[in-house]
Parts: sequence; C-alpha cells; structure tokens
Amino acid sequence: RDRGGVAGGGDPVSALEFLPGVHDGVPAADYHALDALSSTGIKKLQRSPAHFVVERTKAKPPTDAMRIGTAVHTLILEPERSGEVIEMPEFNARSSTERAARDAWLAAHAGAQAFDAETVTRMRAAVAAVRAHPAASALLSDGVAERSVFWRDAKEDVPCKARYDWHRADGGIVDVKTTADASPEAFSRSIATFGYHISAAHYWTGAEHVLGASPAFWAFVAVEVEPPYGVACYVLDAASLRAGMTLCARAYRTYRECIESGRWPGYPETVASISAPRWALREVY
Repeated sequence: RDRGGVAGGGDPVSALEFLPGVHDGVPAADYHALDALSSTGIKKLQRSPAHFVVERTKAKPPTDAMRIGTAVHTLILEPERSGEVIEMPEFNARSSTERAARDAWLAAHAGAQAFDAETVTRMRAAVAAVRAHPAASALLSDGVAERSVFWRDAKEDVPCKARYDWHRADGGIVDVKTTADASPEAFSRSIATFGYHISAAHYWTGAEHVLGASPAFWAFVAVEVEPPYGVACYVLDAASLRAGMTLCARAYRTYRECIESGRWPGYPETVASISAPRWALREVY
C-alpha cells in the first residue's frame, strides 16, 4: 500500500523500504539507514566517490559540536522529546570506581542525550533565545518538524532522501543551525565551508519532485551556543541556490555512473597543476 502522502505525511516507513513521497514520524535511525543519496553524501561525492563509500560504510562518532547541535534541534523542534536531553552527574575519571559508576550510569541511560550541567545550561539558554527572537519564533510556527522526503531524481533516476528541520504549512523550509558566530559575515563563510547551500538545493529539489512545487523559501535560524546566545535569521539567495543545484546535479550524475560501473574512484589519476591560495600569493605579489 502507498504510505506516502503530502498533506499530513504518511505512516512511518522502515529502514528497508524506499517509498517516494512525504513521510512523517520516521525514526532518525531508520532515515539514516535508508540507502539513498542524502545531502551529506553529496558533499562527500564532491571530494571523491571513494570518500563517499568510506563515509557510508565506516561510521564516525559525532563530535561534541555535532552532539550539541542535535540536542538543541531536539529541544527547539521536538519539545515533546526534551526529556531525552539530560544532565549527567560529575564523575572523577581518575578513579576506577568513579569510571565504573560513570559507565553504569551511561548504560542505564542509553539512548538519552547526556551532557554535563554547564553544557545543558548553555543549550537551554540557546533554545530560550530562539523562542524569544521574533523572526525565529515566527519562522518556526505552523509547520512539521523532521519531515522526511524520498524521491528518485527525474534525470538520473537515483534514489534520494532529505529530512527537513521544519516544513512550514506555507511551503517554506527552515533549517536550524547551531554556530559559534551567527553574524552575516561569519555565517556566510559557514554556508561555503559546510555546504549549506548544497543541502538547501538538494532539499529544494526533493520538494519539487514530491510536492510538485518549489518551496516558498529556504531560511536559516542560526543560534550561537555561547553567551550572549545571539540569534540571526537569513533567507538563502537565488545565486547560492543555483550554485548548489549545479553541484547537486553533478553529484546525482556521478552517483548513477558509479552505481552502473561498480567503480567508486578517488582523486583523478592524472598529473594536475596546483597553486598556493590567492591570499598567500597576495603577500608576495
């Protein structure tokens, strides 16, 4: 039966199924286990298909920044799950007895997002700052959190997936980002460094495939996780989206070619010219 849907999403899909459409309530673990091209995969393909394969088959533990980002997402977008973000007691790592007590505590709270007291305080302050920010609270109203979208690319016929932080009823998509610096200059650099424009283009493409219409807009809610917990909201411009679309199209093609050939190459096997960065050359010339 068709478990897809547009208006309210469909029933949760399992990790073993790829059903094109909009799906709500898909557990994060099932979403990540689904074999389809994600925005993270696209960014790895930009480096090389070989790096993509390693990233897909060799899971890396999340960094502290990634764990904090996930917890802040939970607190902002899924407040009904706020009980999963808990404060961890202090343990003396130099004591074998304390280490054993810590390990027992972690085992008893498996599945929770545990942090020290100071980190929990900072995260809750960041969440409060987002909720108190007029533009951020308006963007994060009247919508659905963690909506999953699955589709096959119309040109390359490869399976793709995306998971919207917040899908508004008016069709806008909102991405929540924790950051050290939410100022326009710094966040613009973050867009390039972390490929946020690639993610936006991939998610935008997914909406066009399964909803039959372009999103109303793509917006970021950026929140700093250190005092004073600055919040800034931005709409991604058309030029950045177009650049992301071009990179996504290349990745879809590369993904198809690798699947068809069974080859996932690394860097080019030719000799290429290379130069020092322009900033380094400016110091001399």
